[in-house]
Amino acid sequence: MPAIDLPRLQAYEMGPLEQLDHQMNDAVRFEHADRRRRIEDRKQKKQKKKKRKRRQQQQDNS
Repeated sequence: MPAIDLPRLQAYEMGPLEQLDHQMNDAVRFEHADRRRRIEDRKQKKQKKKKRKRRQQQQDNS
């Protein structure tokens, strides 16, 4: 089995199509992460609102 020449492998430049493919994958990954983050933020806001409403009702009942 031949040894892997790391410096040569690291110096390898991707072709334009391969670069584009990597950029597209990065963009899709970012969009997905951003979407999940927004959904999570929305859930947290709903929970806070629910807690606030519950506290307010408890205070009103006291």
